[in-house]
Amino acid sequence: DAASLNALQRAAQYFSQGNLTQAESTCRALHRSMPDEIDVTHLLALICKKKGANAVGQLLNKCISQAPKRADILANLGNLYSSLARTDDAEQHYRRALVADS
Repeated sequence: DAASLNALQRAAQYFSQGNLTQAESTCRALHRSMPDEIDVTHLLALICKKKGANAVGQLLNKCISQAPKRADILANLGNLYSSLARTDDAEQHYRRALVADS
């Protein structure tokens, strides 16, 4: 609905402005009411990554299970694996992102 879309846009704006506390609060509220909305889950994963939270991989893998060919999500999972020095996993996801349908 329009209110949820507006809330997601606000959360994304908070995130891009570096206001991680407000972004996370807004996104978590959305995630509670729409746990299967992929864009909400993806943004929450990005917020968690920026904050150093442990739920990043679980959230990104949930996104991948819902949209296995979304290049942005595959690339972000590759970034996560790269930051964990899991180079083989990172490379696999980067390669999948390069051929994915966005």
